[in-house]
Amino acid sequence: MRVDVKNPLHDYRVRQAIALTLDRPAIVKTLFGPYADVGNDSPFAPVYPSTAKVPQRKKDIRKAKQLMAAAGFPKGFSITLTTEQTGEIPQLAQIIQRSVRAIGIKMKLQIITATAYFAGTQDGPPLGWGNTPWLNAPMNITDWGHRAVPNVFLTAALETKGIWNAAHYHSAAFDRAAKSYIGAIAVTDQRKFAGQMQRTLLHDTPVIFPYFYNYLGAGTKDVRGYKADAQGSVFLSHTSLA
Repeated sequence: MRVDVKNPLHDYRVRQAIALTLDRPAIVKTLFGPYADVGNDSPFAPVYPSTAKVPQRKKDIRKAKQLMAAAGFPKGFSITLTTEQTGEIPQLAQIIQRSVRAIGIKMKLQIITATAYFAGTQDGPPLGWGNTPWLNAPMNITDWGHRAVPNVFLTAALETKGIWNAAHYHSAAFDRAAKSYIGAIAVTDQRKFAGQMQRTLLHDTPVIFPYFYNYLGAGTKDVRGYKADAQGSVFLSHTSLA
């Protein structure tokens, strides 16, 4: 959600309210069954050893309405959500569209091809975020592949002027914690700085991470040396018929 433009999403209370309309366990069950973990609006998935324990955000329509009223939007507003035609994303967009109706938000969906979604220039700061839809729409949904460590999510998607910072998010507190996290060696230290980032993101809510889905790779006993990769890559150099 773009935080740098003068629309309702500029107010962190509105962004929190939107996040509070989502029934995350129900979303996971609908889209993935047992094959996903509930997200808590940061890239720190349960799979990472450095992920800190912080309170899980849950659906709370009453609090969401209070936040909307405090932000000056007791009757809601209209906005367009832009996303791509890939995987479960269009279905997620429809779930969000239905969910935010509870707080008066009239959401129009603009679901375009992945080619159109990622088209245009995207040089990143200091040249700006170009004109590609995925980095400039007021509100969007982007699918991200897994990374072995969360560093690229922190530096590219969330740090100030990150090249893939679609929310155009800026937080000195987050930047400091991210720098300390990346420089930390011990998992206990990483977890301390991760907790700082997780709590900052829960407050600011520039991005909603509703879930982390499992990566499933199909194989056969007739093939050996094959390993599933959570980014979708297939490495064949050590693969052979059994």
